[in-house]
Amino acid sequence: MLSIMNDCCTSKGLITLETARNQLFAAIKPVSDTEMVSLEACLGRVVAHPVVLPVNVPPHDNSAMDGYALALSDLKQHDTLSLTGQSLAGHPFSDPLPTGHCVRITTGATIPQRADTVIMQEHTEITSHECR
Repeated sequence: MLSIMNDCCTSKGLITLETARNQLFAAIKPVSDTEMVSLEACLGRVVAHPVVLPVNVPPHDNSAMDGYALALSDLKQHDTLSLTGQSLAGHPFSDPLPTGHCVRITTGATIPQRADTVIMQEHTEITSHECR
């Protein structure tokens, strides 16, 4: 496989990484002027200063994927965890996660108290009411 990559990257007409970088940097024009415009006129523009919200949005830790929320320390002690509920976007699992249990969680849902890990559903196996 290395020889194929080697042949590919040394073919006639290809430029070196250094040359590509130099061409890229030469084509970049830094923004230096600023102006105040209405919100409606902002589309396609670059913000001159960082915009920082005074509050967290969303106001809680949430899952970036569908899967199972659990405490990693529980998974280190048990091969199988009991499924104890679910946390859906807009409908969180409101109790702290019991030891030795996991919660079904969907994208955007609040991560339950005591849970510190979300395992993708594709990396789990469900048998009865247990997660593996």
